[in-house]
Amino acid sequence: MLPIKKILAAVQVDSDSTPLLDFAGALAQWNQAELELIHVFETAGYEGPRELAWVDGQIQELGGKSGPWRSAQAMARMLEHLGPLGLPSLRARMTHGVVEATLVEWIGKGDFGLLIVGTHQHSRLEGMLSGDVARELVHLCPCPLLIVPHR
Repeated sequence: MLPIKKILAAVQVDSDSTPLLDFAGALAQWNQAELELIHVFETAGYEGPRELAWVDGQIQELGGKSGPWRSAQAMARMLEHLGPLGLPSLRARMTHGVVEATLVEWIGKGDFGLLIVGTHQHSRLEGMLSGDVARELVHLCPCPLLIVPHR
């Protein structure tokens, strides 16, 4: 297996992403890989920080408007959760778009070697009716894909 140098992990800022964070963090630490978290807003309205970075044990906001944005605060907590792992690079990004297309686009821009996504806990029928992001990415993803089930 080739070493993974960069990992993109798609997270939800409005729900518990701890299982996904733990997998992403462990894989990044094992490979000494850079880890970038991404949350894609499908609706417009968020104008807070677009990018956060974990630098020297602190959160840095990069781009966007500062302020008490709940989404940015949730993403900062995720970085704080992963910070002690001592990864070469730990960043978080928030953007707008269609989730699947945006993730595929970022993979290409960032030269990521692995995409990690989570699943929602729902019935099989609900998954078929709602269109599952993970299922779509199985067909679209240009790099290896790890799907972490909801616990």
